[in-house]
Amino acid sequence: APASGTSLRRECADEIFPIPEQDFRTEADAYIFTQAPLRWKVTAIPHPLSYYRLHGGNVTSTVRIDAAYARRIVSGLERMVHALQESAQAEGLPKPNIHDNPTYEEMWLILDYVDGRPVAELLNRLGRFWRAAYRCQTSDRMRWRLKPFLLTLVVLLPRRTGAKLLNGMYLPNRLRERWAWLHLRRSDG
Repeated sequence: APASGTSLRRECADEIFPIPEQDFRTEADAYIFTQAPLRWKVTAIPHPLSYYRLHGGNVTSTVRIDAAYARRIVSGLERMVHALQESAQAEGLPKPNIHDNPTYEEMWLILDYVDGRPVAELLNRLGRFWRAAYRCQTSDRMRWRLKPFLLTLVVLLPRRTGAKLLNGMYLPNRLRERWAWLHLRRSDG
C-alpha cells in the first residue's frame, strides 16, 4: 500500500524509524512496508479504506514509458533490497536476492527494450523475468503469470506495435481504469 494505506503499532515504528533519509527521500513507504514484516506480523484489510489517485504529478507515476521511468523503478528497488539485506542480516534471516524480485527483472527488461537493445539480449532478459515471475508466491501471483506472456509479445512484435502494447499495459487508459473499477466493486461487495 502507498504511505496513505500504511498503519503501524508504535512499537513497530520505534524499531524501523528513523528512515534512512539519504536512501529514501522518495519512496519512504517502500522502506516501511519492507522493513515492518521482518519484525512484526503484517495483515491486510481486504477492502479499500481509501483511494490513491495516480496522475502525471505523482513522484512515482509516469506519463511515458521510457528509460528514465524504468531506471527510477530499478533504483528504488535496489535501494529497498539493499536495506532489506542489511536488516535481514541483523535479524539472522537469509538475505533476499534482488534477481528473485519479478518487478526488478521486469523493469530491466523494459529498460533494455526502450534503450533499443538487440532481440537476443531482450530474450535473455525475458528469460530472467519469466524465472522471477514464476517463482513469485505472493497473493497477486496470477498477475505475475500473465505479465511474462504480454512482455514476450512486446519483444517479439515489430517495435512500433510492441511499444504501443507496452504503453497500453503501463500507462493510464480507459481499459485499465475500467478494470480497476470492476476490481474495486468486486472487493467491496
